[in-house]
Amino acid sequence: MTTVEEGGTLQLSATVLPVNASDPTVSWSVENGTGSANITATGELSAISAGTVRAIARANDGSGVSGELELRISARPVLVTSVSVYPLSGTNEITVGDSVQLVVKVLPGNATNPSTELSIVDGKDIASLDAGGLLKALAPGLVNVMVEALDGSGEWDYCSLIISEVNSSGPSFADEKPLVYPNPGEGRFFIQNKAGKIDRVQVSSPTGAVIADLKVADGVSPVVIELSDRSYGMYVFRIYSGKQLVQTKVIHIQK
Repeated sequence: MTTVEEGGTLQLSATVLPVNASDPTVSWSVENGTGSANITATGELSAISAGTVRAIARANDGSGVSGELELRISARPVLVTSVSVYPLSGTNEITVGDSVQLVVKVLPGNATNPSTELSIVDGKDIASLDAGGLLKALAPGLVNVMVEALDGSGEWDYCSLIISEVNSSGPSFADEKPLVYPNPGEGRFFIQNKAGKIDRVQVSSPTGAVIADLKVADGVSPVVIELSDRSYGMYVFRIYSGKQLVQTKVIHIQK
């Protein structure tokens, strides 16, 4: 059966015999069944709603001869408009050896193909991810997980998770998070460590691009981050102490 998508058009043609008929012209009409459609005088069918219709070509010479074609109108696919991924626990921080279940949300709820694919795009060497979205932390660091819609809509999202070392004795760098101040600030920010020394600071812009990756000399505290010449918005500081990582959001405001 010939198929046309809902909202689409299809040009039909009629073969008239004999080829030397005095009047080879035809008139077009359509009979709606479970679906509906319109047809022009030249045989162009416009599919309106899903189901079946019957197109008819009737000879204009008074012979009463006609031909017909049954067509199926397929429903227009509902594409995914957004996807999101987030940890079921509600926190983006986990410890080496622990696991976290990632949850994917697809909109709209009636999408024709709501299938998605999860993958680790950064940190494949420090975490594993199974087909059901369970992520296991293998080593300290930052992991970025992406979800992509598989219906051709191009929709995607990602979430970041921070994996920390197991705290075996005393307050750890992750427990006693560095103090970042002022926050919000007007361009110059200070990072004061509370437990452990700061080895490195990575800065990401409001668009997610890494704009600085600074190695910190021993004994330097507080660490100064200068954003005065940068655009206003929310930045992310990733602060490293050995194998431990703390991620902090800061807001750069106008003076």
